[in-house]
Amino acid sequence: TRLQPNHPTDDVLGISASILDGLMYGNGDAVIGINPATDNLHNLSDLLKLLDHVIQEYQIPTQSCVLTHISSGIQLAEKNVPIDLMF
Repeated sequence: TRLQPNHPTDDVLGISASILDGLMYGNGDAVIGINPATDNLHNLSDLLKLLDHVIQEYQIPTQSCVLTHISSGIQLAEKNVPIDLMF
């Protein structure tokens, strides 16, 4: 199932709690995806780094995605922000 830990203000702590909660229910085996509240590059970068950290730290065999405009994703990739899926 897809784990989608959203937060109305993109609060990293709130999203982290949702990720942990979802993983404890066994969700997130295909992708952990966030629908961000804004398209702010700094916020998007923080969210992608959070997802990468969680996946690497706990060695979760999954992918991450922060749903944003493809042009924002390209800009982040050019800055070496860890991105698994863009669409």
